[in-house]
Amino acid sequence: GKGPGVTGAALVASFLYGALVDRTAAGLPLLTRSRPLAAAGGGLLYGVGLACLVRADLSVGGTDLLERLLLARHPAVSIGRISLLVDGAMVLLSVAVYRSFWMGLYALAAIVLCSLTADGLLALARRAAAPGRP
Repeated sequence: GKGPGVTGAALVASFLYGALVDRTAAGLPLLTRSRPLAAAGGGLLYGVGLACLVRADLSVGGTDLLERLLLARHPAVSIGRISLLVDGAMVLLSVAVYRSFWMGLYALAAIVLCSLTADGLLALARRAAAPGRP
């Protein structure tokens, strides 16, 4: 394992993340009423966040914890692809339960953008860290 220090830091980060989202989301103005644009922006930001978590070898819980566990068992599969499968399954399940096709479509678009963004950023980071690079 990584030790109690890392576990404690992850727990604190998870708590702070949830608290910050709850506190700031209520007071922020809407940037757009366009659901496709919101899905695109959200997917890009989520992908950046996912890439940062993977680079730091951390998780904030939820589906990204499951994704990290799957990545540990299947290191040849990219985190973006794992995220697409896990989060996509959650969206399909919620579409079936809530019968909201359009919201599901926007969520799937956000997840695809997240997956592509995370994998692209991680590939750039690997290339930048490769030996022999100027």
